[in-house]
Amino acid sequence: MTLSESTLESAALTWLSELGWSIAEGPDLSPYKATFPERNSSTEVILTRRFKQALANINPQLPSEAIDDIVRKFTASEFPSLVQENERLHKFMVEGMPIQ
Repeated sequence: MTLSESTLESAALTWLSELGWSIAEGPDLSPYKATFPERNSSTEVILTRRFKQALANINPQLPSEAIDDIVRKFTASEFPSLVQENERLHKFMVEGMPIQ
């Protein structure tokens, strides 16, 4: 049996919805079509507003300047290679991120 990408995506969205996650469609986040877009361009991967809110919820002791520093470190590429950049971000997520 072969699963298509759309079948897998649909199953994952159903599962996440059942866990209480809210699901948003691409056009709802689009900088071109949404009433309140969550991206400034289609090249943005991280939904910055949601990311900041999640960081603040998980780390209520952190000042907003530290949250902004974390977001900057996550959204600014340091390596030309996608593999290296993914490794850098993975390390932050697994080992933590130094902040001031």
